[in-house]
Amino acid sequence: MFNNPDRMHPTVLSKSLSNYLHYYLLDLMESAAEHEEYILVPFSCFTWRRIRALKDMNYFSFKVGQESYFMVNPLDLKQLERIKLESYLNELKWN
Repeated sequence: MFNNPDRMHPTVLSKSLSNYLHYYLLDLMESAAEHEEYILVPFSCFTWRRIRALKDMNYFSFKVGQESYFMVNPLDLKQLERIKLESYLNELKWN
């Protein structure tokens, strides 16, 4: 069997589609959050107790791939959560 340069390998196609859908869904949810004047904050910026409290307060959460996010009003973030969010955003800029 020879390699056809005009055909994309199924694994590469699957990864490309997965990445596209991941960023498309994040963009869609980000625009919805901006419409409500909220921001998207990953679960990694919260402690597990705060996650439970936000879920009990019926904050909207969703999962894209393996990452989970909350739509949170920026005024509701605590100081440590803001610091974690800033470091998360800086990490994204460098990657």
